[in-house]
Amino acid sequence: MTAGHVIFSSHDDLGVRVCFDRGLHYGDGLFETIVVRDGMARHLDAHMQRLRAGMARLRIGSVDWPGLAQTLVSCASREDRAVFKLIVTRGSDPARGYVMHEGLCPTVVLLRYDFPSGPALDPAGRVAVRLGQTIWPQDPGLDGIKHCNRLPQVLARAEWSDPGIFESLHANAAGDLVSGTMTNVFVILDGQLLTPAIACGCVAGIARAQVIDRARAANVALTETRIPLAAIKRCTEMFLTNVRIGAVGVGRIDGRALGPARAVDLFRDLVA
Repeated sequence: MTAGHVIFSSHDDLGVRVCFDRGLHYGDGLFETIVVRDGMARHLDAHMQRLRAGMARLRIGSVDWPGLAQTLVSCASREDRAVFKLIVTRGSDPARGYVMHEGLCPTVVLLRYDFPSGPALDPAGRVAVRLGQTIWPQDPGLDGIKHCNRLPQVLARAEWSDPGIFESLHANAAGDLVSGTMTNVFVILDGQLLTPAIACGCVAGIARAQVIDRARAANVALTETRIPLAAIKRCTEMFLTNVRIGAVGVGRIDGRALGPARAVDLFRDLVA
């Protein structure tokens, strides 16, 4: 695995600041995973809009948005293919405790990683997934945003080590499907194309939004709703999305083979 490295920081004394940074202490921040191809940061406007919305909900101070966008464009222009991770935290605060003190200056860090290899695919170009045990938290104040507290995902990823399994699907405390550890989920269940509603606790994924928009434009019925995890055993098709993999069909769930992944064909070109 190739290690990432810092290519931009909002503060010269990052090493000192990080010791008191609320992102380190409390996960008090947000992040965006941005795909870079052919010198361009893909879907940059959508990433920036989601980041701004998340910062507003968490009441994190503003940043130099034009300057940040220009930094991303400039850094991406030097890359053929890479993954950037943009992290924005509430900032460094030497005071102890959870109180959100006024006047903190957000910490902005941009990390660069080599583009990872793709998932293991079956002959039909699909991945295998499992049903996980870790329960996803559900909080109306946090639903949809990509905040830095990822402990449930860390614990979930420790549940399996089989390289043939690409992803693990997880439910909230009510037993409803939320997402994979790093993907949004779409299923064909009883002949309907469904995806978990944001209120179930999933991230408002960039690729998820593109699939929903494409479905509406093509007059394909797609419903955002509650999906009991137990009902996944009856689904006939499934596909996963994120900005790195695009849209990829699922061939097996806990060893059970699914039918041909036809629904995903409409969306393969959206984010790849």
